[in-house]
Amino acid sequence: LGVEEVFDLTVEGTHTFVAEDVIVHNSHAAAYSLLSYQTAYVKAHYPVEFMAALLTVERHDSDKVAEYIRDARAMGIAVLPPDINRSGFDFKVVGEEILFGLSAVKNVGEGAARAILEERERGGRFRSLGDFLKRLDEKVVNKRTLESLIKAGAFDAFGDRARLLASLDALLRWAAESRERERSGMMGLFAEVEEPPLVEAEPLDEITRLRYEKEALGIYVSGHPVLRYPGLREVASCPLAELPHFARDLPPRARVLLSGMVEEVVRKPTRSGGMMARFMLSDETGALEVVAFGRAYEGVSPKLKEDTPLLVLAEVEREEGGLRVIAQAAWTHEEVAEAPKALEVEVDHALLDEAGVALLKSLLDEYPGTLPLYLRVQGPFGEAILSLRETRVGEGALEALEAEGFRAYLIPDREAFLQGNGGGGSKEEVVPF
Repeated sequence: LGVEEVFDLTVEGTHTFVAEDVIVHNSHAAAYSLLSYQTAYVKAHYPVEFMAALLTVERHDSDKVAEYIRDARAMGIAVLPPDINRSGFDFKVVGEEILFGLSAVKNVGEGAARAILEERERGGRFRSLGDFLKRLDEKVVNKRTLESLIKAGAFDAFGDRARLLASLDALLRWAAESRERERSGMMGLFAEVEEPPLVEAEPLDEITRLRYEKEALGIYVSGHPVLRYPGLREVASCPLAELPHFARDLPPRARVLLSGMVEEVVRKPTRSGGMMARFMLSDETGALEVVAFGRAYEGVSPKLKEDTPLLVLAEVEREEGGLRVIAQAAWTHEEVAEAPKALEVEVDHALLDEAGVALLKSLLDEYPGTLPLYLRVQGPFGEAILSLRETRVGEGALEALEAEGFRAYLIPDREAFLQGNGGGGSKEEVVPF
């Protein structure tokens, strides 16, 4: 390196830069700097186009796609399910939104996606599911591909997904017969057989619709099923994506309550002869890995069912590269729904000045009762949950609080789950508020 300081640009000649203990020649540093500037410029000035390109590059990695869709939503950019008449091969910008690309749908190969787009360009928009099937041979777009496209929402303009799935076999037969008549030259001799109507079927419930969506796209796009289970999200200590920040100031081996959908369950024996489970827990903000072993495994394992909601009492350990989340107990949605209730008040920290605190106190004093009280304070760097269990209020406080601008709702009492687990230590040691 010579005697000159490597970062001194006043020294003539070539230079070497040191960044995080890595020595990089100046030409490399200049190239990386320029690339970083260009990337940041595009993201700042063309955020929708930037995110669409990023999603396209990672379209075959469901974890990356899920992460970037969450990033896009945080930027105020909606990512929509695919549309057979609007989607492109890759993720596509439509106004200020992004449409899922056809090639990113599972079981839709690049060949099938290109065939669909070429036929749409040649013959115009598809007018119905039957029109689509008639124009594209089943050898090019097979039944498995069609089912994935329907489950992903690509044919939503033509009817309910349940009816489309129920009608698929009949429409495939009709389309094959229509093509055969065209090839044999019989279309002019006999009247064309009209496209059969969609079969009547019970509409998909929202949970099933979202599960199908995840099956076809690898992620939930139009929503997240955990939000459809009242109480689960509210009783959690924090959203999953915020756990690293939430746990930053907690004591070692602190315990938290986490809620989400169970995914990717793996059970296997341990070296000591016992059993352990490893699974993913996901909510609308993200996903994290949880492990269960020892005595906790016996209680947690029976409740680990794919695509079902779960509340988990977990111990958080810091380790190199992040956090290790160890399940101590778990409750199903039904168990959470049956738990005793508490009142939670959500309020912005800016409202908690002297006048705001006095107003809140007067409202709570006016409606005494038996419900434990929690205060969820929204601040500029996240939220904090304060346990005010010594203050007991009645349900009448709900309407009065909302009339004054506070958001109040009933939630399952967090303490009920701690006591059900056997407790151990003070409340602050078990679940930090």
